[in-house]
Amino acid sequence: NVAGTSLAPLTVAPPKIAFASQAVGSTSTAKSFKITNNSATAIPLNSLVASGDFQIQLSGTTCSLNGGSLGAGKSCTVEVQFAPTIAGAILGSMTVANAGSPNPLLIALSGTGTISSTATLSPSSAHQGSAETIVITGSDTNFGPATTVNFGADITVGKVTVNGPTSASVPITIDNVAATGARNVTITTGSQVVTASFTVLAGVPAVTLINPN
Repeated sequence: NVAGTSLAPLTVAPPKIAFASQAVGSTSTAKSFKITNNSATAIPLNSLVASGDFQIQLSGTTCSLNGGSLGAGKSCTVEVQFAPTIAGAILGSMTVANAGSPNPLLIALSGTGTISSTATLSPSSAHQGSAETIVITGSDTNFGPATTVNFGADITVGKVTVNGPTSASVPITIDNVAATGARNVTITTGSQVVTASFTVLAGVPAVTLINPN
């Protein structure tokens, strides 16, 4: 120990863990913290409990989670995962109830839940020189009166009809010179921007009927 300082019987490193943004409904890779017994005797660890949208990953965790002891001068590791159930900033903690000091031992946990909005188009392709009504089906979208749709160069977009926050349709006309191949379609509602894939196919040659007479 550095002169004039002393370690508490139990210490933790790091004292807080911040997770990267994680999609709602998914689970992050684990991050770990280490508990160290700095005393000359074993200290019972009565329980380890995570709060909020955080959980202990059993794989890789070496600390006893309920009723074990941490030997004198020994350390153990806890693996923690972030599994957000809502979007936005989420705070939590790991509480280690023990027979030493400090009791409880607290580790601050934080992360941000995100919602990944997606959309699909039907049909998802059309020929040069054709006109189609495209049905847009969203997931976690907020389509509304302000929704706009951009198909890119040489595709004219008509009035967007919104049937609900996840359903809309729009008529399009594809110019004869529109570039063939896949392109991204941008669907914008306020600050929410969703992209979907659409493919322009080569124009269908006109069929000339020959009168045998």
